[in-house]
Amino acid sequence: MNLDPYASLLRTTIQGKYAVTFREPGEGLSHPFITPGSEQYADELWDWDMPFFNVAMRQIALERNDPAMLDQIRPYERGCILNFLTCRGAGAGYIPIYLNRSGFKWPDDVRNTNMHKPCLAQHSAFLVQQDGGDAEWLRESFKALCAFINFYRNHHFHISTGLYYWQDDFAIGVDNDPCTFGRPPKSSGSIFLNCLMYKELEGVAYLADPTGSGLTRSEHFTDVTPTPSKSRFRRIVGTSGPASFTPLTSTSIVPLTRLR
Repeated sequence: MNLDPYASLLRTTIQGKYAVTFREPGEGLSHPFITPGSEQYADELWDWDMPFFNVAMRQIALERNDPAMLDQIRPYERGCILNFLTCRGAGAGYIPIYLNRSGFKWPDDVRNTNMHKPCLAQHSAFLVQQDGGDAEWLRESFKALCAFINFYRNHHFHISTGLYYWQDDFAIGVDNDPCTFGRPPKSSGSIFLNCLMYKELEGVAYLADPTGSGLTRSEHFTDVTPTPSKSRFRRIVGTSGPASFTPLTSTSIVPLTRLR
């Protein structure tokens, strides 16, 4: 199957229409943000939709060698993360799957409810790395990011196996996955979830590199130890990180021509 026409169509469409997904702050959302790009979700912010679309935007800007496009994107991509990290409940670690301008319905028991997929730290690390180590925009919200990681560790983690699990099959991002769909609560240590979480732990470790300027401190973490490496997080969050970190979406963005 020749995918060249589709790659060309995707490139042209993103180049011409990426800005229609931008939304300005207002009501329950204090920062500009990016929508998933469809009419059904025209004014909402979703957990894993925005980082992948954001990467596509950055990829186009890289191909075009367009600093002006990057400058245009930057407040919206950062705002996606900051809206989640400053929403109600974020300071305690629970962050919802999506937000809209009227807020969100608070679950009856946040400890037994699926929440934002573990892609906040790796998205943050991706942006920091792509912007040459600039993490200053994350300074005031980094404690909430640490609380988010701790919440997964404390309420979505099976100690005996070292696996993270879904609470149930609601909004897991892999619709009708037989490994999770219809199974009893807390019984699916999904490989998808654990791959996301592995990169999430790498992402927050990158942001917590001790060689930087010190955006936060180790007391914001509980026993957050990556599995299976058991290497503990770095102590101080800085504006640079170890060269070994590779975001799930790739450190150097893969050109569209390589996705054919």
